[in-house]
Amino acid sequence: MNAIKSTWVRAVVLACGLAAGVTAQAASTWQFSGAGTYNSIGEEYAKSGVYTGADANLSISGVYVANDASGVANGSKFNTGTGSSPLYFGGNGLGMCSDPVSPTSCPASNPPNHAIDNVGNTEGILMSFTTKVALQQIFLGFVSNDADISVFRYTGSSAPANLNTVDGSAAGLTGAGWQLVGNYADVAQDTNPAAPNQNINASGLTSSWWLIMAYNSGLAGTSKASGTSLSNNDDYFKIFAVAGTACSTQIVNGQCANGGGKLPEPATLALTSVALIGVAGLRRRQSVKRQA
Repeated sequence: MNAIKSTWVRAVVLACGLAAGVTAQAASTWQFSGAGTYNSIGEEYAKSGVYTGADANLSISGVYVANDASGVANGSKFNTGTGSSPLYFGGNGLGMCSDPVSPTSCPASNPPNHAIDNVGNTEGILMSFTTKVALQQIFLGFVSNDADISVFRYTGSSAPANLNTVDGSAAGLTGAGWQLVGNYADVAQDTNPAAPNQNINASGLTSSWWLIMAYNSGLAGTSKASGTSLSNNDDYFKIFAVAGTACSTQIVNGQCANGGGKLPEPATLALTSVALIGVAGLRRRQSVKRQA
């Protein structure tokens, strides 16, 4: 009997160990820094190219949409052309210069011109990963005045349409396959990936395409996922890094079910059932031996 109990304990421990083993996976961090090309007056880097990560590689591009006189996105098409290039400013992360003071000047002393902001235009960074990723944290290298951020993911199975064909509105984004993941108000400056202070995407949603924009109620409504208050027309920040975990297939119970996150409850039960069936078989064999 003691041998049977010992075998039962070992089987259950093995099942639990298998379940725990599937859940463990560390997030990758993609940090936006390094070499680039100075503009003609040497004030910022033009950033593009591929950033490598343990989970997936990442390519970035920029986008912005014009605001109306009240500071709300006015429904005109997004712009992915002139002025939309992500820019890197001396250690602080990604900004943008869609509204320069002149065609050749985007001074770092003027946040509405060199940060990702919602003044004049509402700006953002489009991220394309080589596999599905659940973004989990955002790190800001610069904040001026306020930093309210909207995060969207693309829900389609193929590559999204170029955003310059999409109306700059909540309805336009939804109709083009983009889902609001959350609005995050009053995000603080943070350049320490080892100790993130701004978590996002609590449901563990995944996509190969993510859009991080300065908040605008015309694009993202008024509901908050975190923070105190959302506001148009006064947010300035630079994205220092993002972190996330690859999820190749699906979400179960709000977590990545394949390659990361929690194992689905039915699968956990199945593992335990296999262990218990094995114990039952051992008991039957012990009983047969005693009867013989």
